Amino acid sequence: MKKKILSIYLLLIIPCMTWAFEPKNLLENSDYLVDDKGSLKIHEVIKKEMRPFGRGAAGFKPSLLKRYWFKIYLPSERPSKTFLAVTAAILDEVNLYIPENGKFVKLINGEIAPWQDKEIKYIYPVFKINENVKGPVYLEVWSAGAISFQVKLHDRDSFEKAKLLDFVFDGCFLAIISVLMLYNLFIFFASKDTKYAYYCFYMLTTLPLQFSISGFYNYAFEPTGLWERQFTTMWVLLHSVASALMTRKFLKTKENMPNADKLILFLIVMAFILMLSYFDTGIGGFHNIAVSKLGLYITAFVVFLFSISLRCFYIGIRSNWEVHRIAKFFFPAFSCYLGGVLIHALVSYGYINHSFFTTHGLRFGYIGEALLISLALADIINSLRKADKKKSEELLDLNENLEKKVSERTEQLNHTLNETNALLNNMKQSVFSIDKEGIIIPPVSQYSHEIFGENLDGKSLYDTLFKDLDKEGEDLVQFQFKTSLSIGEDHFQYEVFGSSESFPSKIMMIGKNGDERSIRVAYSPIISEKNIVEKLMLVVEDITDIENLERESKEKEAASAIKIQKLQEIVSNDKKDLRLFSRESNLNLALAERSVEECNLEGLFRAVHTIKGSARLYGMNGLSGTIHTLESNIAKLINYPPEKESLKSQMEDVLKKMRVLVVEYLDLAKEIFGNDVDETYLATDSSLMEVSKDLFVSVVDRIKEIADGNKDNELSDLVKKLETEEFKTTLTQLNKTVNRIATSLRKDITLKIEGDDVYLNAKKSSVIKDCIMHIIQNSCDHGIEREGSITINLKNDSEELKINIMDDGRGMDPDFICGKAIEKGMVTKEESQNYDKKKKLQFIMMSGFSTKEVATEFSGRGVGMDVVKTNINDLGGSVELNSAPGEGTKFEIKIPFDQLKSN
Repeated sequence: MKKKILSIYLLLIIPCMTWAFEPKNLLENSDYLVDDKGSLKIHEVIKKEMRPFGRGAAGFKPSLLKRYWFKIYLPSERPSKTFLAVTAAILDEVNLYIPENGKFVKLINGEIAPWQDKEIKYIYPVFKINENVKGPVYLEVWSAGAISFQVKLHDRDSFEKAKLLDFVFDGCFLAIISVLMLYNLFIFFASKDTKYAYYCFYMLTTLPLQFSISGFYNYAFEPTGLWERQFTTMWVLLHSVASALMTRKFLKTKENMPNADKLILFLIVMAFILMLSYFDTGIGGFHNIAVSKLGLYITAFVVFLFSISLRCFYIGIRSNWEVHRIAKFFFPAFSCYLGGVLIHALVSYGYINHSFFTTHGLRFGYIGEALLISLALADIINSLRKADKKKSEELLDLNENLEKKVSERTEQLNHTLNETNALLNNMKQSVFSIDKEGIIIPPVSQYSHEIFGENLDGKSLYDTLFKDLDKEGEDLVQFQFKTSLSIGEDHFQYEVFGSSESFPSKIMMIGKNGDERSIRVAYSPIISEKNIVEKLMLVVEDITDIENLERESKEKEAASAIKIQKLQEIVSNDKKDLRLFSRESNLNLALAERSVEECNLEGLFRAVHTIKGSARLYGMNGLSGTIHTLESNIAKLINYPPEKESLKSQMEDVLKKMRVLVVEYLDLAKEIFGNDVDETYLATDSSLMEVSKDLFVSVVDRIKEIADGNKDNELSDLVKKLETEEFKTTLTQLNKTVNRIATSLRKDITLKIEGDDVYLNAKKSSVIKDCIMHIIQNSCDHGIEREGSITINLKNDSEELKINIMDDGRGMDPDFICGKAIEKGMVTKEESQNYDKKKKLQFIMMSGFSTKEVATEFSGRGVGMDVVKTNINDLGGSVELNSAPGEGTKFEIKIPFDQLKSN
């Protein structure tokens, strides 16, 4: 401690002594000029106009081009020998031009000047000027780094005095740092406390760095580029690494500030990378650029470490120095260091003039920092001594009153435990506490045995509650990390690192019987009077039965909601509509079944698409939407067909799902309207009789043959009533379809049905109606933009049925449709050149063709118009299309009556 006090006295006395004995500067006046491009020669400089400079200091920022010229006026009366000194140890080039025989002779100094050629070997560039040199002399200075200097003119005595003063100060600095370093090094060997080792390493890097910057090396070594540039840079970076390591150790950033600690490690790695980049033995090139940017990196490094020490100082104040006690000294120490760096920077950039104190401000800062950190280390020993003394006193007091205190504490403890056990054993949860290692601490509530099936005392939380969690999982790793950091530490740290919000709150655990149990966990820290988290309490509850009840309730609610939706869709139709839906669905299910047997994927696709349209026609949107998903699955099979056996299996699966969906709706319809809604049933007065549809149709056909053979017109008319229906009345159902589609698409569309009365076979009537439905669906989605109308006209010619479907929409562009067909590979560009308008429009009737990029519930599959063409062709009819942009679209369907009459 006496050595430290002596060092502080020296720190205060030396600046005063040096200021009193600082050598006199004989220089009276000078001018200066900045050469921005570094291209001027001495004869050009002489002609330039300069600005007055005086006896101040020059400071300039890093530049690879700028050169500074000084016109120095020598005193008319001066000693026979004077010495011109440029007070900066690290200058790349310093040249003095003196007049001789009418010319200026160049004297070279600085780093580029060979050591053996220098007339005066000193830490600074020095030029000896004889008395015969008259008139002004010119000084040229250049350096890549930010350097400040003062030009001084000394006589021999003042020059020797300046040398002695610099040497004495450097020696004192060396003595102070060495004493502190050796003193703490001895303590390290005695205590094995690594803080002292980090401190000594920091001091060890301080000495060579300061002597390199100040030029102290020049007393013993030639100031070559290797020493002055590479070694200085290396020591700066190594010193930064030592400072970061000492900060990391003293302030325990790894435990207390993990994010800041990661950034410190990153900066250390960057420093080592920069070291490797500086292995350049020449002057100039990449090295000069790197040196010029080094100050930015060092400044960021110092400010970041200062911020960490400031935060720890603040935390120390808040915790009454129980946390970060060492920051009481570390922050002021770092402030001294930062103050020295600030003074050095201000001098280097020329913001303040040179004086002994400002020139050596950085070393004064280092000395203050070294002393304060050394005091911090001493405070550690003092605090340990106080703690030992306090423990000794407590132990002595405990020994004197041991029996009495043990009896009192035992009674209090028993009373507390009895109350705690009574409370815990009446709870329907498992309640216990854990330490930072995850070991369960008694007391443990009795209900714990009901949940875990074993006694938890002394067991690990990771082998009981968390036994079925992934040991390498993020949740468990985070819990382990946070509890280890927060338990036993200040409650503030628990809030920062161990907040229970991020702990596993719900766990799936395998019980003793192998059943899966759902466990809910709540966490609460147990905090001492000193605001320390002593342990973590857990409240564990088995919520498996509660969740099962909630899930069953939600499933029932969802099923009820779906059933209600289906019932609402069904009751929006009357009994006749539902019979029609039953007939059409059974017909298409039969087609789908036949397509599956033949492994006809496109046939299945058409049947499913038709059932979807039929469901939407009758307002069964839920069924239509579900079938839309099945339709997407078939589309995938078409685009990526599997092997035949797998294909048939998947087609059978689609058919099975389709049948289940349709039957669900038909069963609900039967519940409301009766079994005769399904056309597979026939109703009588007394009971219901199930009749196969195929049997019914075959019997009707046979009766027709008998009637025709016997020429019984009355019987033929009765059969027609069974097998035919008025087609115009059947088409009125499409009004609902148009209204629903228009509402969904937010359009205003009307449907008109006009023309002759036509009676058709029920089966073929259903097929034709499905075709018309596909056409008007495309008109609503593609043709009509905002509002418009669709007209269906029926005409009964003597030989054929004509059906015209027209809309007043935007129409179709034949060239655009042909272009889409070329994109899809349906035709080549060369083949399409000879196509007329009619043939181009026919592409929309081909399978897989669609002008939409994304399929919707209404269109985009490329199957609707293919269904129309296929079904009409199967009836022996034809479909013609006529359209043009802006003129609407017209479909003309022609079907011979002899085909409509046959079965």
